[in-house]
Amino acid sequence: MAASASTTNAVAARTRTRTADSSANTNNNNSTNPFTLPELIHRLSRFTTLADSLSCALVSRAFSEIFIPVIWFSVDFDSHPRFTDLPPSIITKHGHHIRIVENIQSCAEMRVLANPQVQRLRKIKYMDTTGSNLQHILGFEVVARNCGSLVRLDLVPDDPVPLGEENRLANYIPVTALIPPFGAMQESRLYRLCIMDLYLTFEGLMTIFRGCPQLTKLGLVNVTILGKPANPGHLYQHPNISFLSCHHQALFRTDPLDGHHPAPSLLLHLPHLKTIELCDHEVENNPSPSGTLNTIPPRIILAELSRYCRNLTGLRVQGLRDCTDLVSAFCSTPASRKVSELAFDYDHISLGIITSLLFHPETLTSVKIYRGIDFILDRDAVPAVDDHFWAQGQFLQLIPRTCKGLRILDIHLHEMDMDVVEMGEWVCKDLRRLRVRVKGLDTRERILETIGLWRREWRARRDNLPSTLSGSDSNSNPVNGEQQNGMSIEERLVRHLLKLEKLEIVWLGCQDWSPF
Repeated sequence: MAASASTTNAVAARTRTRTADSSANTNNNNSTNPFTLPELIHRLSRFTTLADSLSCALVSRAFSEIFIPVIWFSVDFDSHPRFTDLPPSIITKHGHHIRIVENIQSCAEMRVLANPQVQRLRKIKYMDTTGSNLQHILGFEVVARNCGSLVRLDLVPDDPVPLGEENRLANYIPVTALIPPFGAMQESRLYRLCIMDLYLTFEGLMTIFRGCPQLTKLGLVNVTILGKPANPGHLYQHPNISFLSCHHQALFRTDPLDGHHPAPSLLLHLPHLKTIELCDHEVENNPSPSGTLNTIPPRIILAELSRYCRNLTGLRVQGLRDCTDLVSAFCSTPASRKVSELAFDYDHISLGIITSLLFHPETLTSVKIYRGIDFILDRDAVPAVDDHFWAQGQFLQLIPRTCKGLRILDIHLHEMDMDVVEMGEWVCKDLRRLRVRVKGLDTRERILETIGLWRREWRARRDNLPSTLSGSDSNSNPVNGEQQNGMSIEERLVRHLLKLEKLEIVWLGCQDWSPF
């Protein structure tokens, strides 16, 4: 018995020793292998592509728990049209991970989102609810189920709704779907709402305003608003909307239900507006009874803006035949206005607009041009340059040389000449985004070479390493041609970009690039 007990104790001791050694090895492996840290894996999952995430989800159960939410986080039906082929059981199992959906344009896509497990959406980008009555019902059921978590909603028909379709239910917005029901645990979190080419009653719009107090960005493009306030003496004013994108009808509104007689301007309800975008695209077969912005004198438009929006500092104008007078007058009237943002069609750029911008060197933070319908910034091919203002490029250089607070300079249809650029110093040291073409960088290969050199030099400066630019210490004046003191166009541009230490985005002809 004693011998048996001794043998048992010895076996138990060896077992404890092996267990302890195994535990120690496991702990040691965990301490030396960073990929066993859940925090690090979760952090890395934010930077993986969809294909990489799918591969990682197959590694282990732990990896699956981390990467499946990444895979399902965003659904774009344009990029992944076969998503509609997934069986309902799969949507039921993983639908609660979906946070962003884009380009919902058919009943089949609506049915996927109609699954009750899709109930935590944060953003719905570009949803068409006008295809049929069923599509309309399913779409707004999705909106209603997620109205407590949504922060962005874009209701945009795939095709413009023809004029005279106000009797078709699918063209209307049931506003109660956009607002959490009375007594809900939380109020609406919606801060961005875009409605395009649809019908909306005036009281419905006021319901949205009252039910969405956090709304800050509002788009009402070609939206027909029916009705007038029941009590004009008691108008609701939204406390937070600071950006409005609209057709001219928002300023000079008529009521289709009252023979198109004048109705109160929507600006009455937006006293805290800071930036307005006026769109005036003429839609074929959809004439407007009240005319267009092209037929309204700029002084009348500005008087309307000044009357209701005294905090207005930003103006974007798109689609006008000529916006020179409007932009120039906005920058000078009233004299106390501190302009912070301007955007306009590049076809209308003039010395008058540039001169008006220079009246606000301390407050101007953003200058942008509209690129047109067919211009795509993120395509691989480098478009040919067609810059009608190239000969006056030295005047455009006055903007970055004068406006200290400039953070965005988006003039991607303009081609800069480095000889002209180097004639003066850019004072906008806080510039974050630059989009422009450069004479001589007319191929994708040369642009990529420039970006690569900029990134290497940016890292060298960050790490206090010597520059590799030839003649980088030279302060001599530029000469004509691609070479200056042995520096190529690519090197000269990189030397210029390095002076703008806070740059986050650069576009030179194809895709946006960052320094890291």
